[in-house]
Amino acid sequence: MDMPAYLELVQGIRVERAGALLRANCPFHGERTPSFYLFPDGHAYCFGGCDEASSRVRDIVELIYRLEFPGDPTRRRAFDRARELGAISESASIMSLPRITQLPLPTEEQIETLTLAFNCYREFFQRRVGVPARRWLFETRKLDGPQLGLVLETVGYAPEGGQYHAEVIDRLRERYGDQWVTQATIAGLLNRSGGAYFRNRIMFAVRDKTGRVLYLQGRTLNDERPYKYLNSRGIRKQPYEPIPPSAALYEGTHMDEGALDAAAHGANGFYALALLGSRIPPLATLKGFSPPIINGLDNEPEEAAGGKGRKLLQERCQEAGIPHIDGVAPDGIKDASEWLATVGKHRFSETHRWRIDLAA
Repeated sequence: MDMPAYLELVQGIRVERAGALLRANCPFHGERTPSFYLFPDGHAYCFGGCDEASSRVRDIVELIYRLEFPGDPTRRRAFDRARELGAISESASIMSLPRITQLPLPTEEQIETLTLAFNCYREFFQRRVGVPARRWLFETRKLDGPQLGLVLETVGYAPEGGQYHAEVIDRLRERYGDQWVTQATIAGLLNRSGGAYFRNRIMFAVRDKTGRVLYLQGRTLNDERPYKYLNSRGIRKQPYEPIPPSAALYEGTHMDEGALDAAAHGANGFYALALLGSRIPPLATLKGFSPPIINGLDNEPEEAAGGKGRKLLQERCQEAGIPHIDGVAPDGIKDASEWLATVGKHRFSETHRWRIDLAA
């Protein structure tokens, strides 16, 4: 029995098809317009912004656990229930359940929708309405470097005003007609009330080698608002590629904590492969990266997320024998973007080049 059948049997939820996906009213919060989407690989996500599903449901066992057995931390009862319903095979082991360690690739429809929207955000960044965003990026955060032009290919701006949201809608409506709401919801561009999910945010795009947008991350122009980062796929931290590997001036792979840090490294010719937050890839993934791996996580105390992430990344690299460089900012400076603003692009680049040459 697949996930939709389970929902209909246990929760009485009406499931409908939405292109390559399935959707339903979210079982975790009341709503009239379906925002709970079921993906082919077994995970589900609510684009309505509810707290329960905001971290993404990874598989059907986790869904059953959240719906029926939230007090069972081992998930054993949820696993047994899924097997009883035929949602997983009788031979399945609880230890063998898949766990997603990175974001699933978006569908072709999602890629097209995000690309259309981001092209609009890029224009806003370059127009007069984008002055506050450009001032914040260049004057406040001091983003600069010889590869800045390449990084800016991945940067846009979502203004506050509703008229700019309407421009994005017009492009989606022109492409999808009456289906534009469905496409915008699946891509994560709309909030639960149908309004713009991204407002007054710098937009960072993860693009493939053909320039299509795979993910979007919006960052506030200050640190006062809640949800400093919002992502089109519902996960706070996600892979980010500010420039292609061929544009990097030096060999090496930066593991950055935030989009702005990746942009700071990328603008100065250091290829940033992943935007991690404090989510360190498993060994199998790390072994697939070109050495040396450069730790660009935030310079925070060991008990903070950045400190724990740095320690875990170091331990995994040592365990696997992967060349690893401590690329964090000096003491007293939190991250790469603050470091760049403090010492300037020349000293910033010279320090990283020295580290990479030393490792080689």
